[in-house]
Amino acid sequence: MLIAICLLALSGCSSAVLTQRAGDTVMMTSASTPRAAQLAILEGTLTRTPQGCLASRTPDGGAVVVQFPHGSILAANGRSVDIPDVGTLHLGDSFSGGGGDGDLVDLRGVPAECQVGTSFISWQSGGAVRP
Repeated sequence: MLIAICLLALSGCSSAVLTQRAGDTVMMTSASTPRAAQLAILEGTLTRTPQGCLASRTPDGGAVVVQFPHGSILAANGRSVDIPDVGTLHLGDSFSGGGGDGDLVDLRGVPAECQVGTSFISWQSGGAVRP
C-alpha cells in the first residue's frame, strides 16, 4: 500500500540499481543516496514475486517490486533484508518507510526477475518493521 502525502519529482535522468542475489531471491537497491527527496509514506508487507524479486504485497494480492535504500543488504538465505537505520525486515513482515513510486523503465540495470509490471516502490529512507 502506498499512501502519498507529497511527492517531489525526481530529475528526468534515470537512476541505476544494484542487484543482490541469494538463493532464489533477487533484491534491488539504489546505487547511491538519492539527490532528490520523495516524500510519501510507504506501507506494505514484504513478499517475493513468482520470479523471486523482493516486493510489497498489494491489497489485491499482487505485488509491486521494491527498490530498497542504498546500503541495504540481502541475507545469505534470501529471506530477510538489513536496512540502514531501520533494522531487519523478514519475508511476511509489515513495513513502513519514506519514498515514493516510479516507472521501471526509468531505472537502469533492473534484473529480469524484477521486470514485473510497470512500476516499482522506491524506499529511500527511514521507516519501521512490524513483524
